[in-house]
Amino acid sequence: MHIFWRTYMLNSFKKFFSSLYIKMIIPAVILFFITFFTDGTYKMLIEYNWASFLFMIVMNVVPVYFCIYFFYHISARLWISTGITGIIYGIFHTINCYKIIYRAEPFKLSDVLTAKEATNIIQNYKLEPQAEIITMWILFFVVTAGIFVLERYGFFKPHLFDSKGKKATTYMIRAFVALSLMLCAYNLLYQNTVLMSSITVTNEYLDSVKKQKRTGFVAYVLSGKMVNDFNVPEDYSQEETEMLVDEYEKKATEENDYLRKKNLTYPNVIAVMSESFFDPQIGKNVEFYPDKNPLVNYNRIKNSPYTRYGEILVPGIGGGTSDTEYEFLTGSNVSVLDTSMPPVFKTYLKEKTFSIVHHFKDLGYETHGIHPGHRWFYNRGEVYQWLGFDDFLSMESLPKDVDMINFYVTDDVSFELIKKSYDEYLLKEEKNGYFNFTVTIQNHGPYMDYETEREPVLKRECIEDEKLYNSINNYMIGLSDSDRMLKNLEEYIDTIEEPTVVLFFGDHLPYFDEKREGLKQLGVDVEEELEDLARRHTTPYMIFGNKAFKNWQWINRLTPLTGNSGRISSSFLAGELFDYAHIEKPALYVFIDELKQKLQAVRHSVFYISNGNITKEVPEDAEDMLMKYQRLICYYNTEWSKSNNPE
Repeated sequence: MHIFWRTYMLNSFKKFFSSLYIKMIIPAVILFFITFFTDGTYKMLIEYNWASFLFMIVMNVVPVYFCIYFFYHISARLWISTGITGIIYGIFHTINCYKIIYRAEPFKLSDVLTAKEATNIIQNYKLEPQAEIITMWILFFVVTAGIFVLERYGFFKPHLFDSKGKKATTYMIRAFVALSLMLCAYNLLYQNTVLMSSITVTNEYLDSVKKQKRTGFVAYVLSGKMVNDFNVPEDYSQEETEMLVDEYEKKATEENDYLRKKNLTYPNVIAVMSESFFDPQIGKNVEFYPDKNPLVNYNRIKNSPYTRYGEILVPGIGGGTSDTEYEFLTGSNVSVLDTSMPPVFKTYLKEKTFSIVHHFKDLGYETHGIHPGHRWFYNRGEVYQWLGFDDFLSMESLPKDVDMINFYVTDDVSFELIKKSYDEYLLKEEKNGYFNFTVTIQNHGPYMDYETEREPVLKRECIEDEKLYNSINNYMIGLSDSDRMLKNLEEYIDTIEEPTVVLFFGDHLPYFDEKREGLKQLGVDVEEELEDLARRHTTPYMIFGNKAFKNWQWINRLTPLTGNSGRISSSFLAGELFDYAHIEKPALYVFIDELKQKLQAVRHSVFYISNGNITKEVPEDAEDMLMKYQRLICYYNTEWSKSNNPE
């Protein structure tokens, strides 16, 4: 009897697992739970109810199942299909792990569009082995090996192709069906924003790492976008939007007439977006060695009675330079366009697009772009043409022995490039205005975690861990170089007889470590409250002019715009520039002036800044203005482009 029951149970076990569907679900579930536990997603269990937890599992297991199903019907072996799926899954999960460690951002579907950029950057990083990655790969191997053994001893019976190929044809059809079903699921389920948002317990738009862990790795990746879509406002009407555009074009004409009647020759403009520039002095625990404050010139210029300064709320942290770039140059807000935020320069900009660059050109200005990085990076070589720049100087135009620090062209070189460009303009007989937009690159991470030959600026006791201290101190040494560039710009424009204005701002905060221990130990609040979330996305800006500009203002009886603007969106920053320089502004920025009276900063669907206060909800008196802003952005990124691009 004992032998009978053992034989019966063994046969039942083998029969159960011989089921085509069961034997593929099991490895899919196992692969999911391996990453679920190794990457720490299980820590989010407390924030789920059972229904959402089970739904999250299903949405993450289904794609893995289809992948195993597909390769099974090609290879005829479950261990091979599981192994191939595990390798694909493991590679992307490994990329995700390192991206979180070094960029504080999870892997997104749109990252495949920037593979060239990522390959170039990764050479600058020292990738250290991670326990979670090693554990994951070991467990993947164990699972694959286990299935191989079970198949070998008949627990998982492989299918065989017959000599006439009939069975092979059947299995190839099934593989095609699996692929088709996966594509349907991708479009109908994973690209369904409403459905996918039900997995995420809370809206963590600004902390995408937590959002990924709450959604699950596979579901989060598949829910991402490959192109930038517009969140067209409810009840959007092109006719009504065009009437809104006409309204603000009339207002812009009335406002600009004041300047036109003065028959002014507008000042020249140099705008510099400084890599990872922020003010560490906001940290409660920051102390510098005597005479080593890296922002001595920044502090001096900021405190000048002739300077306009404040803070901008930018899209990213530790990255996302091109998004800040896009917001400043176009007045559009990335969070209003699409919260999945694929790289705008790589996905959306494919034709002539509304920007302040085109506006400067309409006023007669020459427009010059400078970025001492590769022109293919984020597709800037083409994008800058569509944005309206007359020329774009990049790494390819520089000598091979150009000065570099930590893999990147120095800020001293960036200053010399600006100076050379402006000097060439000043030598021309006919001059109608000069606009330069420069994006620096020197202080890009990673920051060296060892001592260099340069003297430290940050006191050693500020940071406990030695490697972390070295990284932060080396960043601050780079910050002092950016500060010196600021001083050089100030001194240089004061030698120029033509009125000249400089705008200087940071693109995002630096990235030091995954857990933000560096910022915490500096005394920068980076916890989970709204203010702390906003702080991680806040960089400084300042606008100042040369002596000739100050005299020009006085002669033309123009009221200076100075003092602290408070915190505004980076998409609103160009409006501050137009006001400070007394330059005609486009209709969109006339509207933004009115919007700022209600909302000073917008991170749509996350939080808003109104009257200096941060709120999760749009204030009632600002709802209508925000809706108009969405409509105008939609118009300027669609209809404006259509009407200004020849067929």
